[in-house]
Amino acid sequence: MEPKKEMIINEELKTAIRMMAEDNNSKTQNDMLDILMKSKLLIPVKISPAAKRDEQGRYMITPKHKITFATVKNYHDDVNPDNMYLIGFTDTEEYKAWANGKNHDTFMADFNDYAVMLLKPDAVCNGFVLNPAGGNVCFTTDTIRQIIKRRDGK
Repeated sequence: MEPKKEMIINEELKTAIRMMAEDNNSKTQNDMLDILMKSKLLIPVKISPAAKRDEQGRYMITPKHKITFATVKNYHDDVNPDNMYLIGFTDTEEYKAWANGKNHDTFMADFNDYAVMLLKPDAVCNGFVLNPAGGNVCFTTDTIRQIIKRRDGK
């Protein structure tokens, strides 16, 4: 994971998500996953105390800083409505729609960064939601495991 340095635009990923929403089948799912694996995503965080940035815009994080990742509850889960999910965004536009004018620190992350955080034995979140303010896609930890097995040919 790294600090966001530039505007993130993932039109190809947004199109693949839209195509999957219009016709959800194995081809549209696989197309979306293939693009997701190559994409950088925005992940909102809170750094406290506030971190200063260097000349290149990178956060200067020390052991005294605490990084808290933004999460959302899965209100659509009738069995476990209190399950928490990390949040991610395909691009700056989707992030701004969710942030609603509030300012958050953001990092760039990819699918593997999410997998590392979520597949730890002590993980408290049950997956991640991409674009929670728009046409969102939810990836549970079980789904993440399946994606990794498929990708790695296991």
